[in-house]
Amino acid sequence: MAFKINESIIVIQAEATSPNRTNVVFWSHDRGTAKLRMKLVRKNGIPQSLPEGTTVPIRLMFKSATAEGGYGKHDYLATVEDPVNGIVSIVLEDNILGYVGTVEGSVYIDFPNDRSLDTAGRFTFDIKRSPIDDSTPELEDYYFNGFSQTIDKIEKILADGKQEIEQKIAESETQIDGKLKDTNDKITKANQDVATINTNIDKANDRIDQTNQKIGDLGKLKKMYSNSIDFGGYDYSGRANLAPNLDFSKFSSNGTTITKPLACFKDHETYLELDSSDPSAVNINRNIYVP
Repeated sequence: MAFKINESIIVIQAEATSPNRTNVVFWSHDRGTAKLRMKLVRKNGIPQSLPEGTTVPIRLMFKSATAEGGYGKHDYLATVEDPVNGIVSIVLEDNILGYVGTVEGSVYIDFPNDRSLDTAGRFTFDIKRSPIDDSTPELEDYYFNGFSQTIDKIEKILADGKQEIEQKIAESETQIDGKLKDTNDKITKANQDVATINTNIDKANDRIDQTNQKIGDLGKLKKMYSNSIDFGGYDYSGRANLAPNLDFSKFSSNGTTITKPLACFKDHETYLELDSSDPSAVNINRNIYVP
């Protein structure tokens, strides 16, 4: 598949620096092909290796009048292309290509041993409207692409855990069958082995229960992301567009208070007409506002 690829170096350091201006411009027509590739290096230039189980979250932020705090946030879990040399990448989703302006990105690393770090690597790129696009994808203020990856990992843990339990049970049955043929001391020893195995099974079952709980929590989180634009708990899924419906009564001749518009503005219910031949339109500023 063809991609438009930007390659950047993200230096992991404690010092705060200005965002790296990549001078990259993606366009609204770059659907599924706008790719950001980053090489994570330490301050001395040595690549940051990424052990198995490491995740690299990347947050993209952009100005939005409808988002909480004035900034929309799109979170990605990067694909680890080269764990030895610390190379990761993301492909921009269509739901950000409706934005026009500068996007700032930040890179983080979550290691499998519960350690994590903010690389302090910041970068910017621009998104512009393609001339061929009469319409662009709807811009979402919030987005997270990591649900499927996280659930896949949990399902793998469950499958591995089940296989481990079945293997231990099979091994234990073989050991018990052999030891039943030996002396009473060996039978006692076998019973002790069985007790130990049951303890291991209980621990494994506890692990499965904990994992199922995490899956349930992820389901709630996914519902929150998909149903609540500002994460306030309200279900906006039936009406994602929060803009108020306008009618003629919402228009005003000034921008601060509701004042009846000039008579030259004609209300046709579904649209508004400016009649320049109306006497009220002569030698006057013909402005209309939504206070």
